[in-house]
Amino acid sequence: MRTGVNIPATTAMVLSLLIASSFCTNNAANGKDKLHAIIVGDTTDQELGNGAAKNVDNMTSLVEAIADALGSDLNLKQIVGNDFNCAKLNAAVGSLAANSGDVVIFHYSGHGFREDGLRSRFPRLWCHGAPSTGPLLEDIALGFRSSATPPRMVWAIADACNITNADAQALISSLSDTQRKAYVKLFGQKTSGTMIMAGADMHQTAFYYPDGGQFSKNLLDALAVEIQRGDDASWKSLTPRVMQPFEGKYNGRRYIQQPIYLSTLVEQ
Repeated sequence: MRTGVNIPATTAMVLSLLIASSFCTNNAANGKDKLHAIIVGDTTDQELGNGAAKNVDNMTSLVEAIADALGSDLNLKQIVGNDFNCAKLNAAVGSLAANSGDVVIFHYSGHGFREDGLRSRFPRLWCHGAPSTGPLLEDIALGFRSSATPPRMVWAIADACNITNADAQALISSLSDTQRKAYVKLFGQKTSGTMIMAGADMHQTAFYYPDGGQFSKNLLDALAVEIQRGDDASWKSLTPRVMQPFEGKYNGRRYIQQPIYLSTLVEQ
C-alpha cells in the first residue's frame, strides 16, 4: 500500500483529475462544440510506479469515449515523461481559450502538497519545480471559468490514488445506447458549471492499494453504475455516492478518508 499525506513542506502522492472546458480552437468555424483534454502524468516517478502511466492511458480512453458519445471533436494534449514539468503544465493551462459550448478534461497524475495557511481545501500540484510554481487545483478550474469566453462546463477532480485499468475499461468499452445517453446527459449541452473533487480533505491521508487508489476506484464504480441509467443519469445522483467516507489502514492504525467537492453544476 502507498499513501499520500497533505502536510506542510511534504509532497504527497496526488492524482488530480480536472475536467474543465477550454482550448485554443475556433469552434465557430465548423459549428461544432469540442471536448478538450489535457492529461498530465509524472510517468517517470519511481514512487508512483506504473500508476501514472496507466492513469494517462485510462483517461485518454475515457475522454475518447465521452467525445464519441457527445459527437464532439477531441483536442488532446498529453504532458508526460520528460515533458512533465511545471512550466509546460502552466503553459498548457494558461493557453486554454474555449468557446462557450465546449468541455475540457484536465487530468493530473503525480505528487501534490499543501502549505500552512493554504486558503483552498484542494492541493497544490508538485510538478518538478519550486513549490511556488505549482498551481492550485482550484485555481486551474476557476481560471478556465474566468476566461473571456468561459467554457460551458468545468469538472475538477483531485485524487491521491491511481485509476485501475479494469475499472476504466468498464466505462470505455463497447458503449451501449443507454451509456451514450448517460454521457450526453452528464456532459452534454444541458449541463453547465464547475465541479471540483478531491479524494481527501485537508491534512488527510489518501491510500494506494495494489489494485489502485480507493477514491478513484469508488469514483469509477459509481460512474459505471450511473451510466446504466441512460437519460436518467445525473450529477445529483452520482455525487453523493462518490463523496462517501471510507476507512484505510496504515502502520496498524485506521484512518478515515473523506472526499470533498465544490459544485456549481446546473442540470436542465
